[in-house]
Amino acid sequence: MAYILCNGNYFCCTIGFAIYANTGKRFRKEVELNESTIEESQDAKTKEAAKNRLVAMVTISIGVVICVVIGIMFYMGEQEPTVRIHNDSIQISGMYGLSIDFAQVDDISLIERNMGALGVGTRTNGYGGFNGTWKGNFHSIDYGNVLLFVRSRVSPTIHIERGGAPDVFISFNDSGETTALYEEMIAVFSSR
Repeated sequence: MAYILCNGNYFCCTIGFAIYANTGKRFRKEVELNESTIEESQDAKTKEAAKNRLVAMVTISIGVVICVVIGIMFYMGEQEPTVRIHNDSIQISGMYGLSIDFAQVDDISLIERNMGALGVGTRTNGYGGFNGTWKGNFHSIDYGNVLLFVRSRVSPTIHIERGGAPDVFISFNDSGETTALYEEMIAVFSSR
């Protein structure tokens, strides 16, 4: 009988403790705590969403900048170089442009074939565009390292041989313009 009474007391104590724990201000504090936890969770979600938007905006901005830079490179690559002949040098402006002193020039010739037929080889640091535009540093089996400013499918091609430096090849979309430039180069080069 004492065993039953003892177990009954435990049972009553357990029920009493459950009622006590779930009533009064303690219950409200837990709800307030949960509400503040919910508010903190919503603040964290808002901050996370703002962070994700910022990351997306930065990623899109970087992508746009990269696309613009690539577009500018393609545009500049497709433009024909501007070549000016001075008394002592040849000035090539544009992508991979340079100035060549006539003192460095061994010979200037006009090749009646286009660069594609000459077999340019491989591009080492240059631009190989859409319309057969080749600019920059290439390696040719026949000529070694060369610097190109050519339309690969258009002939003739100007060949400038330089001692101790890569040969330079120039051709324009208009073959008449290439021939006129060659004649101007030869006139200045021969008069030296």
